[in-house]
This record gives sequence, C-alpha cells and structure tokens, in this order.
Amino acid sequence: MNKPKVVTKRIVIPPMQEGTLNVYNSEQIQAAGGLEAFNTLIGNDKPKIWPTIEFTDDEWKEMLKKGLD
Repeated sequence: MNKPKVVTKRIVIPPMQEGTLNVYNSEQIQAAGGLEAFNTLIGNDKPKIWPTIEFTDDEWKEMLKKGLD
C-alpha cells in the first residue's frame, strides 16, 4: 500500500502505514477537507477486522472467581 504523499495547500499528508504510530495534526485534517476526506486520503477508510476472543461459560466463571491475580 505505497501511496504517494499528498500535498494539499502546501501541507504534506503522508499515507497511513500499518504497524506504525501515525501522527497527524489538525492543519492536515482541515487541508484534506475534513475528517472523512482525510481518512480516505490516508487510506484509513477501510473497516478493521478485530480478532474474536471467545470463552466458554466455565472458563468465564473460573476467571471471575480467580480475579486478576
């Protein structure tokens, strides 16, 4: 996903990179045309797939009984 950097009104907006801390500021968001346009611009408009964490009732009861120790 190597998108070129976007220059909007002399403000550089690099594309989002998975696995890194991507820091943007309000000037970049405003220059892109708002938050929705900004997310599309940096490639962050796709839904994320979160891992499923499942426990049986017995496992859950055991964890509640033991606490966080």
